Amino acid sequence: GQGFVIEPAVSLEEIAALPFETQDGTPVTVGGLAGKPVLISFIYTRCAIPNMCPLTTRNVARVQAQLSEQEREAIGIVSLTFDPEYDTGDVLKEYAQAHGADLGSWQFWRGTTADTERLMSAFNAWAKEAGDEYAHNMRSAILRPDGALSRVLRDSTWDVDSAAAHLRELAAGSM
Repeated sequence: GQGFVIEPAVSLEEIAALPFETQDGTPVTVGGLAGKPVLISFIYTRCAIPNMCPLTTRNVARVQAQLSEQEREAIGIVSLTFDPEYDTGDVLKEYAQAHGADLGSWQFWRGTTADTERLMSAFNAWAKEAGDEYAHNMRSAILRPDGALSRVLRDSTWDVDSAAAHLRELAAGSM
C-alpha cells in the first residue's frame, strides 16, 4: 500500500558522508551501508527510562533475533549514541553484550556531537543534554538499500514483527 512519504530535514547526500566509528573504532558512514536495508536507532547507554532507549534497544534485539544468518548478512542494524563522550567504544560493547546484540550485523556508532545531531535531524530525532541525562524523543528508521528513508518508527513501541518483515522485504528486493 501507499504510505506517506516523510521528507527528511537533511538530504541523504549530506548525511551519507558524515564520519562515525563503530564500537571497535572502525570508521563508518551511512553511505557505506548502501546496498542493504538498514534499521537505525538513536540511543544513549545511561538512559534510565525503561520505555525509552532500553525498550528501543530490546526491540532492535528482537528484530535481529528474528533474522536468519543469511538475512543478517543482507540487513544492516545501527544504534547511534547521542552521548559520545560517555559512550566510548568499550561502553558501547558492554551495552551491546548486555542486550544480546550480534555485533556481526549490529553496529553501535559514535561520532562528534555536531555530526550526530545532523544525522538525527534527518529523522526528526533530537536530544538535549540535561545534567547527566538527556531529554530526547525516540525515533528509529528503516532505510532502503539506496539509502532513502523507507519508514520512520516513532516512539519505542513500534511493532517488531512488522519492522522485521519490512527489512526482509527490502533485502529480498536488493539481493
